[in-house]
Amino acid sequence: MRHKIICIDRMCGSGGKEIGRLVSKKLGIGFHDSNLLELAKEHGGITSSSLDDSDEKATNPFYYKLIYEGNENVKQEQPATEMLFHLQSAVIQQIAKEEDSVIVGRCADFILKDDDVDILSVFITAPLADRITREMDVDDMNETQARKFIRKMDMRRKSYYNYFTKGDWGKKNTYDLILNSSKLGVEGTVDILCSLYRNFMGQ
Repeated sequence: MRHKIICIDRMCGSGGKEIGRLVSKKLGIGFHDSNLLELAKEHGGITSSSLDDSDEKATNPFYYKLIYEGNENVKQEQPATEMLFHLQSAVIQQIAKEEDSVIVGRCADFILKDDDVDILSVFITAPLADRITREMDVDDMNETQARKFIRKMDMRRKSYYNYFTKGDWGKKNTYDLILNSSKLGVEGTVDILCSLYRNFMGQ
């Protein structure tokens, strides 16, 4: 059976994770985000926290740590970021074989582009002022903290995506769809994605 996967990339503070979770709940399909780290470690037989700081990070050519643990699914003496990317890729491909899902981040659109799966690649954006307000509310930050956090996370996600895919994070030529969650609202964005899943994917 050919499965449907909604791949969501997102600007920090745009509500991408919440939108993905609500879409999965409304459609009754899988949802995968931060749990991909634990699934990747399990796939690689890694029990330590050695990969925990490498999630959605590009490899730094000037500094990286090597990992010397894991099972036969791990290519030894790789930088932690490279190891985690390959383990998460294997997990994402396995998920796509087993179920319809929403997958947030982790270059899922790139990883699945040549697989026998129907993909809808989406980028969730919002104006900076709205994203700052959201982070202040959700994570109890002041404006300066929220602005700094957003800048850091957007740069990290952009570097990660561009490094591993050689693509262009956040640009219209990279995705099937770009949605402004401020204009549409969280529920409006969820409704659009659910409608596309039901009516257009797999046809």
